[in-house]
This record gives sequence, structure tokens and C-alpha cells, in this order.
Amino acid sequence: MTVAPPQPRPADEPAPAAPDPRGLLVDPIARVEPRPADPYAAPFPDLTGFVEEFAGSPRKLRICIATEDIVGPIRNGGIGTTYTHLAKRLVEEGHEPTIAYLRGDHCENKSMAHWVEWYRQAGVRFVPIDPTTVDVVTPASRWVNPMLALYEFLKQESFDAVHVSEWRGLAMPAMLARKQGLALQDTAFLVKASSPWLWNREHGYHTLNRPTDLPKMFAEMRSIELGDVVIGGSRHLLRWMLEHGYRMPPRSHSQPNVIVPPKSEELDALREKRRGMAGTRMPIDELVFFGRLEYRKGLDVFCDAIDRLVAEGIELPKIALMGKYGEPIPSWPEYPTQEYLKVRTKAWPVEVTLLTNYNTEQAVTYLLSGDRLAVMPSVIENSSLAVYEAASFGIPCIASDRGGTPELVIDEHHDAMLIEPHPVKLAEKLKEAIAQGGFIAEPTFDNGQNLQVWRDFHDHLGSFVEHRSAELAQRTQAPPTVAACLVLQDNHEHVAELLAALEPAEAAGDVCLVIANDGSTRPETRAWWEELKGHDAGSRTLLDEPGYGEQHAANAAARASQSDVLVFIEQGAVPDAEAIGMIRQAAATSDAEAFGGFFRSSTPAMRERGDMPRLHASFVADQSTTFFGLQRLSPVLAIRRQTFAELGGFSEDHKIPGALAEMFMTAKLSDRVVETIPESLATVDEGYKRHRRVNELALSYRTARPFVQLGPQCFSRVLLTARAAGDLFGDGAQSGPLASVDGMARDANETFGSSPLLRRIGMAVYHQQNRLYYNFVKLEIMCARGARKLMKAIGL
Repeated sequence: MTVAPPQPRPADEPAPAAPDPRGLLVDPIARVEPRPADPYAAPFPDLTGFVEEFAGSPRKLRICIATEDIVGPIRNGGIGTTYTHLAKRLVEEGHEPTIAYLRGDHCENKSMAHWVEWYRQAGVRFVPIDPTTVDVVTPASRWVNPMLALYEFLKQESFDAVHVSEWRGLAMPAMLARKQGLALQDTAFLVKASSPWLWNREHGYHTLNRPTDLPKMFAEMRSIELGDVVIGGSRHLLRWMLEHGYRMPPRSHSQPNVIVPPKSEELDALREKRRGMAGTRMPIDELVFFGRLEYRKGLDVFCDAIDRLVAEGIELPKIALMGKYGEPIPSWPEYPTQEYLKVRTKAWPVEVTLLTNYNTEQAVTYLLSGDRLAVMPSVIENSSLAVYEAASFGIPCIASDRGGTPELVIDEHHDAMLIEPHPVKLAEKLKEAIAQGGFIAEPTFDNGQNLQVWRDFHDHLGSFVEHRSAELAQRTQAPPTVAACLVLQDNHEHVAELLAALEPAEAAGDVCLVIANDGSTRPETRAWWEELKGHDAGSRTLLDEPGYGEQHAANAAARASQSDVLVFIEQGAVPDAEAIGMIRQAAATSDAEAFGGFFRSSTPAMRERGDMPRLHASFVADQSTTFFGLQRLSPVLAIRRQTFAELGGFSEDHKIPGALAEMFMTAKLSDRVVETIPESLATVDEGYKRHRRVNELALSYRTARPFVQLGPQCFSRVLLTARAAGDLFGDGAQSGPLASVDGMARDANETFGSSPLLRRIGMAVYHQQNRLYYNFVKLEIMCARGARKLMKAIGL
């Protein structure tokens, strides 16, 4: 391994960590996801500076809003509400918005045809995109399929800009392709910082018990890092991202969400009256928990606080719980949320109403149409839509002081309406509100001015799109020289197939070949090798190696090459016709030092039936996912020659597979930029002899070795134990829910493939089952309350 000579350092600077046995310093691993010293002091300005920087003549833009959450098909989601308001505003401002809805025909209200027409009448093109129509093998099909479906949709369109949330990482493949110069060069990506899954898990006191969430979390982080403009509703979440290792783009801004108030004469009159009462109190006759019914929104805190007031004998007003059902409460894991509420509210001596189907307009109308106090004791928030609406409409409220909520109301009103999210603190504030009236806080923003900033942003967005396209074009350098390093190891039939596949690129001068014969002993292979050496080699380099192993020969081929980029191909894989061209383009445009890609696979049975190969989609830079399942990683490694040399080349383990996977992780954990080309680079023959017999235990160790060698020594035993827990992303587990839990189903899926139609039917049955269950619980609660009222009325 080659290590750069040490640089002079100040006398008071601590010495770097000692090198590990392979010569790599341990220090770089801390920079893979850096933790800054004081992330919560980062400023993150609003969008006014952006508007001034790119002031230009307004022009009509084609803008895509890509989302899984939207008003209509989905009930009352914060992201969906914001994007629906945004779409309507874009129409008013003269732009052409398209909503790409990434949940196909999934609809919680009415029918998809109804909502397509509803949006059409509002001037918005609404396109439902079914993510299950392509048979993709991936570590987490629920999350990765919509990403790939959006990428394919965007390639077929011509948008100036795409609004997309980091939530679920929908646009990551599209942004990777744009960064690598493969597609979408004239499209700007505007990424909304909304609700990362890790942030949600941390503050909901949930562990990561589903490994299929790992690809989603990786995609969420990369979506922020790849965004042209990142816009968060609060500085809190942007600072949290900074704290958790996100490399924030230079154009990261904090700006309140786009909210267009519902319009009616009655609501307008109420709103104006209430806003004029900011800083005062009004009597209340109902407490309304306002937010999703889950732990993170403070549901447990609210219930505990009400129990305290009941125990103290405080006379309570009516209570309403308004929001969609969320996940079970951590301290009551055996109860679904519906059952939990039934148990918790049973002893409350007042009328309790469940309002679980309201959209935003209905919720605001309900709160404004009576003397109601909105209660939002969230454990954590980004930019709470509930608090935003309460402050904007002059609704008296109590909210927690966590996350981005304090940013929404003026400092002078914090003491009157903000509380620590604890039952004791909330109970005290509720008693105060019951006795003195609910406090109406003044927002820090004027919604009219906020909407004007957003209008100015879109008016000048065209100038930014042109600037960004020119910037990408300037960054692209001359295509690098590429060498394909092939190893002959008594497998001349496969090497001959590789030569045939690479011949067009070789003839065009896009690739040169370095072939190392690793001491082949088969007479047929030796005769083929001698014949190959007898021909004019041209741009090829042929090496005779003594037979020390595949990785030894690959390292020798790399040393013999003078090309800028080295390409290594796993045995049994044949590169696609476009692979070398895509690698050259990506290396010329992106700053990445190592590239992998998607691939297709087929079995002999599939080829016999005439089935199309299946696409495998894994992201090689996702160290969390790849730690648990590396068998299906990219069969093609493209790495800059200098980087390969600095990392010491392949470790030379005789007859142990996993060299490419180990190199990907060694590069990633050494703070090198590693990227996935989101296109197929090769086709793998699953019937290839090397794939029929694999030393699984050795492969498992080898693919975990970079984590053990480069990570803290105290975690080495934990890491090896975790790796031994099993391959959580087994070959068949990526294709369907049955295949993930049953070994026979995995085998059947491998042999016969999986059906997108059956997956869609299964998901429909799953959602219908949930709806039926919710309705039965609601009916049970209504019956219980009716019986309680009847018994109270007759004196029992």
C-alpha cells in the first residue's frame, strides 16, 4: 500500500492515528460523515439573497413536483399540503406545474381519476406513476422502485426544475445521473428538507429494526447533498443534518413553507379578527390535540397531562384528537394507536372526539369555528405545519419548544405558548389556558410576504437554471483514458466473451485492454492464450503471471496500465455496449474516484423461457446497506488509477471472492468519493460456474473487513458479530414480501421471477386490510362511548 508522506503540523496539534496493518490511517473514517464542532450556530439564510443573486427576466418554466404525498390521494400530510399549495401558486404565477405522484393508483380518498381531473381543473398536470411495473431486484424495493420510476419519467420529459423532498430520497438516482453528465443536464433540483427517517427514529425513540430502511436513509442524505438548492422550513433541521454528517450544498436556505390559506368570507373574517388579537387571550371550551396521532407529535405527553388534570379534579372542557393515526407508542408497543387511545381516554370524564379524516382546510375551519385551543406538544419538529397554521390564522395554541417551532413565533410570546414536551409542563400550561384563556401568538413571518418571496424565487429561477447548466458544462473535462483489466484464469471462454463485448469500444479508442494470465494450466486455455499472443496486440497489453491468484494478477494488470481509469469486471459478468461510454462520461464530469453501477442478471431457466434479464439496483456508496449484504453489489468497478494505487490495490486473498465489494468499501471508508452510475453496466450469468460454489463464510468476513480495519478497534467484535447475523438482503429478498421471509419463496423467486401484478394486488389487499381494521376500531370506540353516555344518562 502506498501512503502519502506526512505533512508538517503545528507543535500543539495531536499526532495522527497509527496506520493499520494495510497502511491506511484510521483518521479518514471520521470524515466520511463529518460532525462539525458547532452545527447549531450555522446561519442558513432565507431565499432573498438567492433572488438578488440571480435576478433576471421572469420566464415561464416547466416545473415538476415529485412526491409520494399530495392532497387528495393522501389525507392531511405536511409535505403533500405544501406541494399542493405550491402547484396552485405556480399556475397563478404563469408556470406549468406537473405533479409526479409516485404511488401509482394508491388513493385514500375517492378515485385516482377524480384527482387527476380535480388537479386538471386547477391548471395542474397530475401524473400517477406506478413504481412496481419494472421487475427490479434491490435491497429495498419499496423505496428504490419509486426512485427509479421517477428517474425514467424525468428522462422522458423536459423540465426546467424539479421540486422534491429529501423524504424517501426519491430523486437521488436522477441527481446522480445529472452529476455524472448522463442525463438531465438542463434541469435544476430544488430539494425540500422535510423529515429524514433517522431524525424521525431518533426523536421517536425507535431503533432501526427494519434493515430495508437503510437504503432509504442513505438516499435521503444524498438527496440533500446533491441538491442544487436546498430549502428547509426551519434552520433546526438543516442544522441537524449538518450535525449528522450531511455535506450541505452552498445554496442551503431556510424559508417558511408555501401555504395558501383557504378562502371564504367567513374564514377571512375570522382570520382577520384573530390576527388582530395577537398577544392576547381568548376563552376556550375545547382542547384539540392537533397533529398526527403518534409519539413524536406528543400524543403520549398529551394523554399523560390530561390524566394529571383529571387526578387533580380540574374541570376540563371537551377534548378532540385531530390527526391521522401514526405508529404505536413506544411504551405501549402491544397496542395499535387506535387501541391505545381507547384505553387512555376511557377514564376521562368529558366528551372525547376522534377526527382522523380531516384535510388541512377542514382542520383549520374546525379550529377557527369555535373557542378551541390547539395543542401541539411535539417531541421534535422541523417546521410544524400545525404550528404554522395556528400562528398564521390566529388560533390560540400551546406547542413544544423543540426543533424549528420557536422559529415560527416571535420571541416575546415564547413563554406564553411554548412548553417543554413533558406532561407536568403541559398540564400546568393547560390549567393556565383553561383558567385565563388560550394565548394567540404572533408569527415571525407575514404569509403574504413569504408568498411574495417564493414568487420572486420562481420568477428568477430561470436565470439560475441557465447558470447551473453552464456551470455543469464548464466542469466537464476531456474524457479520460480507460483500461479494462482482465484476468485469464483457466476461463478463456469467458475472457473471449469479454473481448467480444469490449471490441466496439476498443475499436473506437475508448478503452484499451490489459490481460493478465494467472498461470492457467488447462491445455485449451494455454493454447488459446498462445494464439492470442500470436496476433497483433494493438492497444492490448498481455501479461504472464505465475499463478498467485486472481487479485494478484489484477494488481499486476493495473500496474501495467497507464490509463486514467481502471475497469475491473467480476467473473461471470459481461459489460453492456454502453458501459465504457457511461464510465468515461461519469469520470469526465463527476469528482468521484470510484464508480459502480446497476446490472442485469439471468439464470439458465430464464434464458430457456425467453425471459428478460432482471435489473439489480444497489448503491455502492451506501456503507450501511452494503455492510449487511454485498453479494449483489456492482460487478463492475471503475476506479481512478491513482486512487487504486493509493489504496494499495486489491488485498490478495487466494480464492476468496468479494474483491470488488471490499475495494468499494475501502475507498468509501477512506473518505474517497464513491458513486453509483444509475444505469445497467453489465449482465451477469447466474449459472456461471464461479457463482454456483462460493465460500460464503469467507465472503462475509472479507466484505466486512474494511469496517473492522478502518473503524474504531473497540467496535471490531461488534461489527463482526453483526455481520455474522446474516445477509439481511438475500438474493431473493429484494423482489417481494414473501421472498423476504421464506427460504422456499426466495428459491422460487430466483427460478421463476416475481410478478409486478401480484405485488400490486398484495399492496392493495394490505392497504384495504388496514382501512377495514381502522374502521372496526372506530366503530368499537363509538359504541363504547355511546354505552357510557347512556349509562351516565340513566344514572348507572
